Amino acid sequence: MRLVVDSPAVRHVEQTWPEFGRDPRHLRFGLASDGVSPYGVKSLSHSTWPVVLTNYNVLPWLASKKGFLLLSLIIPGPKKVKNINIYLKPLVEELQQLWTGVDDVYDGRMERIGRDRWFTVKGVLLWTMHDYPGFAQVSGFQTSGYATCPTCGPALLVVRSSHLSKQVYMSYSTYLPLDDPLRGTGAEQNTVEPPILLDMNWCAQRWRDVEAGHIPIERAGLKRWSILHRLPYWKLQDLLIQHLLDPMHIEANVTKSLIKRIFGEKDGKPARRACEEFGVHLEAWIQVSDGGIESLPPAPWILTTEERKICRQRISEIRFPTSFGSCLRKAFEKDGAKWPAALKSHDYHILLQYVLPIVLQGLGSQDLRNAIYDLLALMRWIYWLERYMNVMKDDVRQKAKPEGSMAEGHRLREAMFLCSNILEQLDPRSGFMLREEEETHLTSLKLIGFGREETVDSD
Repeated sequence: MRLVVDSPAVRHVEQTWPEFGRDPRHLRFGLASDGVSPYGVKSLSHSTWPVVLTNYNVLPWLASKKGFLLLSLIIPGPKKVKNINIYLKPLVEELQQLWTGVDDVYDGRMERIGRDRWFTVKGVLLWTMHDYPGFAQVSGFQTSGYATCPTCGPALLVVRSSHLSKQVYMSYSTYLPLDDPLRGTGAEQNTVEPPILLDMNWCAQRWRDVEAGHIPIERAGLKRWSILHRLPYWKLQDLLIQHLLDPMHIEANVTKSLIKRIFGEKDGKPARRACEEFGVHLEAWIQVSDGGIESLPPAPWILTTEERKICRQRISEIRFPTSFGSCLRKAFEKDGAKWPAALKSHDYHILLQYVLPIVLQGLGSQDLRNAIYDLLALMRWIYWLERYMNVMKDDVRQKAKPEGSMAEGHRLREAMFLCSNILEQLDPRSGFMLREEEETHLTSLKLIGFGREETVDSD
């Protein structure tokens, strides 16, 4: 798939509302938001939330460029927003109006492609894109505790582990195909279908139960009812996708946990007793000798001491391009050293996507390597939003008013982008003449200069 408009989610919208899909000029948006510290200093706790709209009507390699991003809102800090519905209300009202249709919109393209210049434009919000905390803010779903899966809803099985002192989410094997060996064999095979609900009716029912006092909100799976449900098309039956998770930070957390697992840093008696508690990984259970001495057998997911040394040596000897992965070499140079906090999300992305498939060749079991290789195929990312956040940080010139500086910087950047498009229409033979085909569009327009007014006529 090269274009977003070719995705099944977009095709589903066009089939559900055929009048929307007839005109390709109707707008298709994606909403992204994330918290950012405008000063770029970790010691300062200041959280500003820009809300950006992505226009999918342009070419895919332009949709994520800063000149085509629409900064719709800036939620001010310094504290993290508690109820984002209050700030999203003006945007939702405009999206409602855009879905109804905005009349008398002029198509300024040279090619009319057989359509009227003046038309009624409509727009639809296809999905939202966030990291996990941002997803909790916008969607209203819980992302921790006993009801954290917006797909499973009440079908999610959660058990609290007494040895790990945390919630453990069971029934994960039901998401695998029925013939997958990890589901078990014989009588142990779990034949229950995946606990995926095909509609979101459980959300409305759970919210009514919370308001009636039948269910405590911490077990309902919802923090609040999202204001996006005011949009007439914002239902799972109408949209195949409502929310997309940006796996950038998720990928970093998964990679960090994976490295610590295979290097044995998260191994200990609590983890082994948790295996006994839930009846998994029999080969890793604690063994007790006749004298009552407990010992930990080698776990299949942990590399041996020699394999860890080889893995570190291979990573430290890789010659990365300039400013690409230099931190990784320093992190794995010394044997037994912890990973420094200086490793960023992009470093873990490089480690998981490019480095581990190479350095793990011949190390560990084949099942371990296959599991890591399968993990690589699940990841995607939207680094364009993080890059744009960095651009907005550079806009902060007056630190007393960071949000105002961001808004002003975006306004100037947008103005320069529009001016550059107009300058492209100038005839290169003259700095004051437009191309002949564009001159007819300026007839009868009034040009206002410094201290004088002129009217352009057909002569």
